[in-house]
Amino acid sequence: MKKSELTEDNIEIFIRDNKDAFNKCDASIYHNDHFLLKLINNFKKFISIVPYLWKVFAAVVIVWAITIFIWWLFNWPSLCTILMEVYRQW
Repeated sequence: MKKSELTEDNIEIFIRDNKDAFNKCDASIYHNDHFLLKLINNFKKFISIVPYLWKVFAAVVIVWAITIFIWWLFNWPSLCTILMEVYRQW
């Protein structure tokens, strides 16, 4: 049978014709172990997002620190101004 000849009908006929052979054939003893090994290996292929979360967290902390520093640099009154106000109140 060529690949181009494979259709649902052909497969059903093939299975019906060879039903006895399918019933006699047992799966190998190690079939379950092989299946579980493949299943475990497929789950290992998933990408863990934890390293990416750490990188995002580090970037957010750095941007936050720079923002606070710039805000402190331009918006807080200078130390000299604060000391002059305290000195005047005495």
